[in-house]
Amino acid sequence: MNFYLDSSALVKLYIDEVGSDRIIEIVFSEKNNVFISKITGAEVVAAFSRRRRTLRGYDAVQLASALTLSTEINEGMIFISADIDLNGMAKAEGLVVEDLEIGEKKQFP
Repeated sequence: MNFYLDSSALVKLYIDEVGSDRIIEIVFSEKNNVFISKITGAEVVAAFSRRRRTLRGYDAVQLASALTLSTEINEGMIFISADIDLNGMAKAEGLVVEDLEIGEKKQFP
């Protein structure tokens, strides 16, 4: 069977809520094909962020973009932002983060 999940349905895969059992059943069945939109990742990150009350909408999009990119490239990646909350969420999601400090000069090769 083919299923299209929007972000509110996909969140139930990660957060135990009413309907979570059904989403788990759908996603983990080998008989099913599950489809999502390209923006779903950003919306899911935004939903998690709202629960923690840290990231604003576009920060969630930045984080979701970085998370998606980090799974698609093999060379590794360093996430850089001047936003402390965004850096904290990026670290919590397992990204390597370089914190920028105002006034600090760094030498690059």
